Amino acid sequence: MLQKEVIEPNAITFTSLIDACAQLGDVERANRWFRCMGFNGIEPNVRTVSAMLNACAKSKDPASWELAVALFRDMSKKSIQPDEFTFASMLNVCANTRHKDPTNVLDMAEEVVGEMKQHSHKIKPDHFHLSSCQRLQQRHPGDERPREWVTWMIHNGADPGKVKSKNSRGKQQLRNNKKGK
Repeated sequence: MLQKEVIEPNAITFTSLIDACAQLGDVERANRWFRCMGFNGIEPNVRTVSAMLNACAKSKDPASWELAVALFRDMSKKSIQPDEFTFASMLNVCANTRHKDPTNVLDMAEEVVGEMKQHSHKIKPDHFHLSSCQRLQQRHPGDERPREWVTWMIHNGADPGKVKSKNSRGKQQLRNNKKGK
């Protein structure tokens, strides 16, 4: 006879649920699971926050922008150190958002890249970070900051050959940035 076991959810359980919601682009459900963690006395970790940011990046809901910014900024208050996935997810949020004020988007991306630079002894930019900054460069051609971020990332190890650009213009921008143009 089988006995029933009581399995208590933990951060890994909730992170898996949030990540599944992110894969579906369902930020609302992901956020419900995130809040449920708190109701159950379970503290989020860096993977949980990264999964939430990933859900926000895939969402079409404009409110996801505010949620992502709040989550990213709350990390330091909760002593959660961002990792390469957190930075990639937040840059992806910036690249995907259709926020009405592009200055806010670029200022947030600048904050993320600035934190990456502060953690550069542990975190090296890769093609995921580079791809998001390239998309920001394409969407905001009049602002030099995304170009500077792309150049910094390439000089610090991000491989532009691994970026899957959807158009030839993006590929040309990457070649120009690599050459320092």
